[in-house]
Amino acid sequence: MLPVLALGEYGGPLQRLVLAWKNGGMLHLGAPLALALGPAVAALAEDAEVSEPALVPVPSRLGARLRRGEDHTVELVRGLGRAGSGTPLLLRSAPTTAQEGQGARQRRTREIRVTGRRAHRAGQSGTSVVIVDDVVTTGSTLRGMHEALTEAGMDVLGAAVIASARIPPAHSAQLPA
Repeated sequence: MLPVLALGEYGGPLQRLVLAWKNGGMLHLGAPLALALGPAVAALAEDAEVSEPALVPVPSRLGARLRRGEDHTVELVRGLGRAGSGTPLLLRSAPTTAQEGQGARQRRTREIRVTGRRAHRAGQSGTSVVIVDDVVTTGSTLRGMHEALTEAGMDVLGAAVIASARIPPAHSAQLPA
């Protein structure tokens, strides 16, 4: 299982913050979000005994990048790099399908391709990476990134995300049936 660390559940103030950053033109929020996400990256690296992981952003679709004026996950990774949380590894990657407007079943089948010389070099050296994303819903994007990066030869330590659509209970095994 891929460890995924989130700042919180996607709702209330955190949801409003993410939406203002992604779609509301408040690009300046990327820097404080990166600082807040730094401890999650550090925890994943520490668990794997890695001093400075490579940080790989989940790819955004071209239409979303054009509409927003930036690739927000790339800027989040750059902010994490400036904060000393790791080294940005900006790979040529593309989702094979868009997720907007799809149901949970359709989202679970998402695939991602990683290509290019940087990916080849990182794979050959077995680079340790942390996947960075804004919101995890079904986990299919993270699963697709994990598969693509592992296939390329990289060691995926986990994922750091700003918010999760659902946070599982801490002691779900102890809950009554």
